[in-house]
Amino acid sequence: DVDGANCTTYYIDEDSDGFGDKFKAGVCMCSADSSKKLTALKSGDCNDGQFSVNPASPESCLTAADDNCNGTNNDVGAISCTNFYPDADKDGAGDASASAVCMCKEDPDKNLTAKTNKDCDDGNKNVKPGIKDTCATAGVDDNCDGITDAADSTGCSTYYYDLDGDGYGIGAPSCICSADPGKKFTAKQSGDCNDNNGNVKPGATEVCNGIDDNCNNSIDEDAVKTCAQVASATVKCSDSKCQIATCASKTFDIDNVYSNGCECKADSQYGIKGNSCQNYIDLGNLADTNSATSATGNLMPGEGSQWYRFRAIDNTDNNGGCDNFHVIVDFTSNPGASYQFEVYRTGSSSTAVCGDLNAMRLCQNETVHEWKTDFFTTAEASGPGALKTVKRGSKTPSPAAFSGECKCTQYQAGGGQALPGMNLCTNNSAYYYVNVHYAAGKNVTCSPYTLRVRNGI
Repeated sequence: DVDGANCTTYYIDEDSDGFGDKFKAGVCMCSADSSKKLTALKSGDCNDGQFSVNPASPESCLTAADDNCNGTNNDVGAISCTNFYPDADKDGAGDASASAVCMCKEDPDKNLTAKTNKDCDDGNKNVKPGIKDTCATAGVDDNCDGITDAADSTGCSTYYYDLDGDGYGIGAPSCICSADPGKKFTAKQSGDCNDNNGNVKPGATEVCNGIDDNCNNSIDEDAVKTCAQVASATVKCSDSKCQIATCASKTFDIDNVYSNGCECKADSQYGIKGNSCQNYIDLGNLADTNSATSATGNLMPGEGSQWYRFRAIDNTDNNGGCDNFHVIVDFTSNPGASYQFEVYRTGSSSTAVCGDLNAMRLCQNETVHEWKTDFFTTAEASGPGALKTVKRGSKTPSPAAFSGECKCTQYQAGGGQALPGMNLCTNNSAYYYVNVHYAAGKNVTCSPYTLRVRNGI
């Protein structure tokens, strides 16, 4: 019965989906009436002719119907929906900071039109994934890949790795918007052959140092042009350093110091006089009247020695006087004791000494030599070698026996008998040759010596 006690409301359910037609009122009955389709205990079916449409059905994007009868079609989250993201700048890429909304179709009114959400600046339509960075927008990550002004950006320039900062790089180039000092990509050109040395690069001046300074695969070519010019010398680049090539005439490089060049100048007699016994430097005549003369010279490489000659004259002595003949050869300047000499004595002949040097040599490797007659000695010992030499002017020893040439009885060439206590003085005039050379173990020096010869001292 309809509306009977304890009746139940049933709704017409034409499609038998368990939901009655929402547009038709229910009937309260004791039991369902299948003949009249009054079988549904629930109402709400918005399309009672479609089994798949009812409040319990899921919304699907595959139909145009209101599948779940909630009053709207194709709800958010419907089956087969698509994620859409806000795209405010309409560049096709959604806002990377926004969440997806799953819909059956885009919603332009809400800017939900993008199917990806990788846009890192949804307010700039020129910034989105999939495009190339451009150098025109410095500091902007145009393609949202996390790299600003990436390599190979549109409008990039070629830079090379330049460790030493000399403007020339090495290796493969990188096309970037601007120089990258942090990564050392700063050089606009390549060709550096030593990227650890800022002085080595193409176009650099070649220096005499054993290095290919200008990276042209040659070493020290024309590098002599950079060698400093030094005194009295031409220079060269050899063994990776500037060296003296040749010295000017009569100059020498004694100390092997490049900076002062050929610092040593030969004396005025170099190559002219003094190179042999026959080609001596003449010091003239020295009378026994306290005469003296000096000569300054030096010995350059290749010069074994320097020869000098002088004539010592023994003037006539007065009876009762002493013979003043006293020849001394010495140095007044001998830097570092570098020099020594030999002295040779010959008679009236000026050339005999060159024929028999050993026979005429008075001394060897000396720095002072004397040949004199102005002495007296005691005669207590026999033989000239045993005579005791006493300087002229000393008191007469006892006994009063004299020898030597003080005092003189007369001056003659030879013969005669000396008076007791007196001596027969003779003419001791002679030529002396002096050969100056370096002492053993001494190196060539630029410092000159001064040789002095005296007579009658």
